[in-house]
Amino acid sequence: MTMKKIGMTLLVMIAGLFCVQSVSAASPKKVGVYVEGKISADERTIISSSVMSRISTNKDYVAFERNKDFLNGMTKEVDWQLSGEVPVSEIREVGARLGVDYVIVIDVVIKRDVTYMSGELIELETGRVIKSLNGERDGNDVSVLKALATNIAYRLLSNKSK
Repeated sequence: MTMKKIGMTLLVMIAGLFCVQSVSAASPKKVGVYVEGKISADERTIISSSVMSRISTNKDYVAFERNKDFLNGMTKEVDWQLSGEVPVSEIREVGARLGVDYVIVIDVVIKRDVTYMSGELIELETGRVIKSLNGERDGNDVSVLKALATNIAYRLLSNKSK
């Protein structure tokens, strides 16, 4: 092989490595959804579905399908983290077991005729809260739950919203 061919081969290999790195860096982050609060199973499903729909419209994130195993795992994870005994290395393992990079935790409180909703975007690898915010709306029917959940999810995932 001539020096020119060796040089071209190395250049192509290096360019390939940069392409692979770019593709992996641009891959969407997996997000799970966990809804808590003293609400019915139907209300929980409405909120969770609304958040999942909003995630699916964001190219930087991909929604992790919620199922019984995921919700059970999240319940255990939340209880475990609240105990204050979770080392960072363990949080990484939980994230890997659940198959997600991030979790959106939505907490819902309905008092009288007002719905309060708070949301956190949590990075599971570090346990760091990336963003936390809240909102409220008059009413507690399906349209209010959907609108509030969609708005919270949008603001959590948006780079523009603080």
